[in-house]
This record gives sequence, structure tokens and C-alpha cells, in this order.
Amino acid sequence: MIAYTYRLDTSLPMDEAETIELRSGKIKVLWCQLAFLFFEKGTSVTFKYWSGDLAARNGYSSFGIKEAKKLAKKYNLTIDFDGLSLLKVDLNPEMKDYVLHQIQKCENQLSPFFHFDVLDEEGESICTAQDFGTSILVALNISDLRILAADGFDLNFLISLPEPC
Repeated sequence: MIAYTYRLDTSLPMDEAETIELRSGKIKVLWCQLAFLFFEKGTSVTFKYWSGDLAARNGYSSFGIKEAKKLAKKYNLTIDFDGLSLLKVDLNPEMKDYVLHQIQKCENQLSPFFHFDVLDEEGESICTAQDFGTSILVALNISDLRILAADGFDLNFLISLPEPC
């Protein structure tokens, strides 16, 4: 089981040196960098949503689900113990482009998707974005941190998580 090692600091504290708009813009850029890295590392993605939202005109948790099904060559749909629908799709180039584009163009939150996990080849989550991106947990190793730093990623926005017992 892979453990998440960092959380992206998505908080918006007020201080004199930084406005909310500047900080939220920076967080968005950092999130896009992380998403790109994990979409390159991952092999599939699982979207979680409430099934009833698909039928609703503006179902808040089902954004992009119909399009993801169209782009997937195959998909697996299950229900978890909380009643959430889980749509698992392979990360083909079209899916990567679609999700990354939707994240980049989303203006009022970090992610337009209610909840998704990027999975590795063993089916373990290596990145999770929950509640429209308000909680982003990632499994980063030293090599990943070097790649991010070389790309100008501000590592101060990563909060180290305690090691599991």
C-alpha cells in the first residue's frame, strides 16, 4: 500500500505580503504542475461521484463523468460502501489531455471534479484530489521532488505528512 507523503497547502491565509488572489493563483499553478507529473506517472484514474447527480441538470459531483466515459476505451463502474459511484478509466492520451485541460480552465476552484485518484500500475492511489481540489494528497519520492524543483515548483507549498505506523 502506497502512503501519501505530502499535502498541497491550499489554505488562503491573509497576510500583508500576499493577497488571496495572488496566493490562489500560485496554488492553481502548483496544482497543475502536480497533476501533470502524476498523470505522467499514473496508469489509470478513478472518479468518485454521487450517481444521482448524473440525472440532475447541474449535478455538482458528476462534472466530466459522461465525457470521461466517452474518452475511455473501456471503463469499470462500481459503487463503494458510502454509495459513491467509482468510475475507473485508463489514462490514455485523450483522457490525460481532457482532465488536465479541465483543471487548468476551472476558475472558481482547483478542480472541477468532485473527487479523483490517479492510480499506479498496481492500482494504488498515488495522488488524490478531493472536494474539488480543497484536499490534495500525493505520494512523492526524492526523484519527484527534484523534478518539481527543476520545474520551478515552490516546495514550500508541500506539507510533509507523518509516516504511517
